[in-house]
Amino acid sequence: MAQRRMLSKRISQSKKVNRLPLKAQVVWTWTIPYLDDYGCYTGDSEDIKTEVFPKNKKISQRDIEKALGIEAEAGLIVWYSIGNGQLVQQYQNFDDFQTFKSDRPRLSEYPQYQPNNKDIIPVGNQKIPEGSLSKVKLREENLSKEKSKYMEFVFLTEEEHKKLVSKFGEEGTRKRIKALNDGIGSKGYKYKSHYHTILVWERTAKEKELAQNPPMRCGTSGCKKMGVQKRIDGTGQVYWLCEDHQIKPKPLPEGTPKPQMKSVPAAKPVDVNDARNRNRRALGVK
Repeated sequence: MAQRRMLSKRISQSKKVNRLPLKAQVVWTWTIPYLDDYGCYTGDSEDIKTEVFPKNKKISQRDIEKALGIEAEAGLIVWYSIGNGQLVQQYQNFDDFQTFKSDRPRLSEYPQYQPNNKDIIPVGNQKIPEGSLSKVKLREENLSKEKSKYMEFVFLTEEEHKKLVSKFGEEGTRKRIKALNDGIGSKGYKYKSHYHTILVWERTAKEKELAQNPPMRCGTSGCKKMGVQKRIDGTGQVYWLCEDHQIKPKPLPEGTPKPQMKSVPAAKPVDVNDARNRNRRALGVK
């Protein structure tokens, strides 16, 4: 891999480059020093984030993914996958802004784009050099990252939703999605990741509950463990018992029949008219 590259002033004067969004311009230019001698480099957004932008918090992996698609559509790179699923990008017209010494052999670290090679599949909708494959395929990996809509405002990938269900259950996940959906709808909250927002809200709620109701140490003499069972003594004072000293209900002796609920006989219906007539007769009212 190259350690440095010369940047031609034609880059800043390029209409294609200047039409890119600012983050895509940064991704395109910052990647240049990492290209091999044929303008090729990894096309995996995760690897680019790790190697090119390890300390830049303003450029996320998602930003890099978008930038690659935009650069490919603009005709600045060819973004493709090879037979083993590896993603590669190759800068178009790389020789136009790079100078190589004739006495030094050019080194290749990635497979170059070859239009007639059936093992090379372009990614997305991009301006591909003449003679390229006409059929464009999207990566299955990209499709798996597509987010689904839950209620009106919450978006989660299938994997994120499965993680929430595994952690909170179906009903718990539904309640937390609803809480986030209501917050976004009523107050206009904006979050980069709804999945991580749900996790942060959950952690914040637990910390708040813990601050309001801090667990006490076990009230048993000499025990230093934290209490898990809240009790009230005869004077109304609250104390805690740890898991080892908590009071558990005594099991019934083996063979003890379960208590049966006694049936209560229904009350006899009262004949209101008859009672009223008796009262009227007793008072001499006709």
